[in-house]
Amino acid sequence: MKNWTLYGDEVQFPKHAEINGDNVIKYQYKKHACTGCPLGCKGWMRLDTKYGLVETSKIEYETLSMMGPNCMIDDLGALMKANELCNRLGWTPSAAAR
Repeated sequence: MKNWTLYGDEVQFPKHAEINGDNVIKYQYKKHACTGCPLGCKGWMRLDTKYGLVETSKIEYETLSMMGPNCMIDDLGALMKANELCNRLGWTPSAAAR
């Protein structure tokens, strides 16, 4: 675990931009809201990856940061698959990355 020691170091983590919020949101195909909430910040994502077609709830920023740069994973498909597996198993994705 690198634990933020490479912040801003594009040599060590060159594809960091591939897992930022703007890139993640373009794979959202459906919005979802908690019961009674007018904002609808949740959503469903779909991406064809090397792991097959992955459909999962939208990755939250905690999951992106804990499973992404903290574990040196810059593959959005891998992060989505990990998010899907954690959700199916009832695990908190950000806690699973610790």
